[in-house]
Amino acid sequence: MARLWPLRFLRNHGTAVVHTPGSGFLADPRWERGAAVPPDIVEVALAAERTFVLHNLEVYSPPVAAFTRSVVAFFHAYTQVNLYVSPAGLEVATSPHQDAHSVFIVQARGCKRWSVHPPARGNWTLRSLQRGKAGEVLSPSDGSLMQPPSIEATLTPGDVLYVPRAFFHATATADAATGDSCGGADAGDPSAALTISVLSEDVFATW
Repeated sequence: MARLWPLRFLRNHGTAVVHTPGSGFLADPRWERGAAVPPDIVEVALAAERTFVLHNLEVYSPPVAAFTRSVVAFFHAYTQVNLYVSPAGLEVATSPHQDAHSVFIVQARGCKRWSVHPPARGNWTLRSLQRGKAGEVLSPSDGSLMQPPSIEATLTPGDVLYVPRAFFHATATADAATGDSCGGADAGDPSAALTISVLSEDVFATW
């Protein structure tokens, strides 16, 4: 896809980012804002143990665009699809954070371990009040922000997970007990997952 579209790092409409794992969603500074995304970016990011993210996949992929239109028609809310590709064996891929929208995660390749925590206080988080982003690294044991996990699950290809708006969630691509790559027979494969974000913030609803 990077060979077909003029994708740029950290720019709207054609944006990509390379995240440093467990950093509170900080972008790796080696990939500068506005720089063109090279065709081999996935291989390069995985070799550097970074997560590659491509936003608004529905803009570039006709099948994803058709699916997204169906989701919009069902929920009557703006929906976007992002692609996350992470290397295997990360004890922390993303530290606990929350979103101001509801998310469905579809695991496409490899595996990813998820911990989902209900917020300590309600679920009406506005975008400007999201926690665990912009370099803020949270602890999953912080009871002032989040309750103990209500879901701890490892997604493999074909699995779907729903994360309600404002629920804290953290991910890993390593087994919690052994530290080895999760996935059994597929251990060692990179994790590729789609996040289907239903932006319910403007309609004051969650599902």
